[in-house]
Amino acid sequence: MSHLKELTTFKQELFGLLTGDTLLMRALVNTDNINSLVNDLPRKDGQRQLPRHFMYENLFPFPWIATGMETEKKAYITVDIMNSGLMNNYYKDMAIGVYVFCHQDVIKMINEDGSVVNRMDFIAQRIDELLNQNRNFGIGKLAFAGFKSDRMTDQIPGQCLIYSTATFDR
Repeated sequence: MSHLKELTTFKQELFGLLTGDTLLMRALVNTDNINSLVNDLPRKDGQRQLPRHFMYENLFPFPWIATGMETEKKAYITVDIMNSGLMNNYYKDMAIGVYVFCHQDVIKMINEDGSVVNRMDFIAQRIDELLNQNRNFGIGKLAFAGFKSDRMTDQIPGQCLIYSTATFDR
């Protein structure tokens, strides 16, 4: 059994869940318009882009973004997966850090009901709705384990949502 293969599968499932949420994806990638939730995903060369097209643009399966992107007025989700070791060839006590970063110039967004909301908070709330108590990441439920403020740069504040699951076996 390849222990790292299990982590790759885990990340693929996580990003499949995130990219499958239409409102989350609209809030994440439609940063050029305050009405993010009304507009469909952006087009490129006349073609509608699918959520998977935003991997390594707005979604990163590691806890940082590429050098140079910190000047772009975008929102980002990055992920860090931590574990406490192996037991009987299975990971145990898995922890997931899901980071939400948003350039200060695009934090303001119009919600579906017409109210003005914080884009970063909206994205974090959608992530929590998808992950908290989810049973797809181990034998038990994912549990919200904490929250902390973070900052990529002076112009890009962030939040880290931390989830944990015990007995990470399939």
